[in-house]
Amino acid sequence: MPSSVDLPELLSQVNLAPEDLIQASGACIEEIGRWTQGVEIPQEQQHKLAQLGALISCLVQIMPPQVVQSWLHQEVHGLQGLNALQAIQAEHGDYVLDQINLISRENPES
Repeated sequence: MPSSVDLPELLSQVNLAPEDLIQASGACIEEIGRWTQGVEIPQEQQHKLAQLGALISCLVQIMPPQVVQSWLHQEVHGLQGLNALQAIQAEHGDYVLDQINLISRENPES
């Protein structure tokens, strides 16, 4: 069964590096390589990468795509030093998405 996460698309949306996928999914570089070649992504990592994709989709609506990658590496308020990628890995992706939705509601003209 093919994966529902399009890794090449996810990587190219905001010029993510494979290391960003590693940080968000908890996978190793070899796994990421296999996944980009079509090997099925385990469900847990699919969920985390889908959260990353949803987060990126939200972010590009409120900031330029070239800013998104650096934003993903900034500390998320309320998560004790975790950046957005680490938060997804630590099962806090929904919290990060909620924070982005709050920001976009507070700044509808963005």
